[in-house]
Amino acid sequence: ADVQQAGRAPEGRVPATEPTQRKRSSPIRHGALFVGLLVLVLVGIGWFISRSRLTLAPRSFQPVPLTSYPGVELSPTFSPDGRWLLSSGTGVVKLWDAATGRLLRNFPGDKGAFLQDTVLVLARDNRVEYRDIDSGKLINSVVAHKHEVTRLSVATSRPIMATLSIKDRELKIWSASTGAMQKLWTLPRGEANVALSPDGKSLFT
Repeated sequence: ADVQQAGRAPEGRVPATEPTQRKRSSPIRHGALFVGLLVLVLVGIGWFISRSRLTLAPRSFQPVPLTSYPGVELSPTFSPDGRWLLSSGTGVVKLWDAATGRLLRNFPGDKGAFLQDTVLVLARDNRVEYRDIDSGKLINSVVAHKHEVTRLSVATSRPIMATLSIKDRELKIWSASTGAMQKLWTLPRGEANVALSPDGKSLFT
C-alpha cells in the first residue's frame, strides 16, 4: 500500500509541467499593423481637406457680371458687410448689388470708397463728398485740394481717409468722420497712388 504506482503523483500534489515559452510576436505583423494605421490616418486627413475645399469654394460659385452700359468699370470695391460693390467710371461712381450684379445708383464723381455700410466717400473734382447710400443724399462736402483729387483711400476699421492730388503734389490725411485735415505731405513728382491699411496705421504711396 505504501508503494505508489509508477507515473502517478502523490495525492494533493499537482503534476509538474514544463514551462511554456512565450510566443514572440512577429516583426512583420507589427510592421503591417503600423502601415495600416498610417493609411487610415492619411485617408482621414485627405477627406478632411477635401471637405474644407468644398466649403471654401463651392462648385456652384459663378462670377457675377456688372451689367449697366458698355464701358470700363475701374477699382471695384466691396462694402464692409459685403452687400454692395462700388466701381468708378468716366465721371460716375456706380453702386451695385454684389449678389446679383444689378446697378442700384449712380453718383457724380471720379473715385469712391465705403466709409461705413451706409455712407460713401466720393472724390469729385477737388472736393470730397459724403453721401448716404440708400437715398443718395449729400451729407457733407469738403474742399480737399486746389486741383483734382487723383486718389482716395479710406481705412476700413478706423475713420481715417487719405487723398492725393498729382497736380498739387500733396498727400493729405483726414478724419473721415469730421472732415478735418490731420497731416499734409508734399510729394515728389510721379507719385500717383495711395493706400491706407485697414487699421489706418500704415500708409503706402
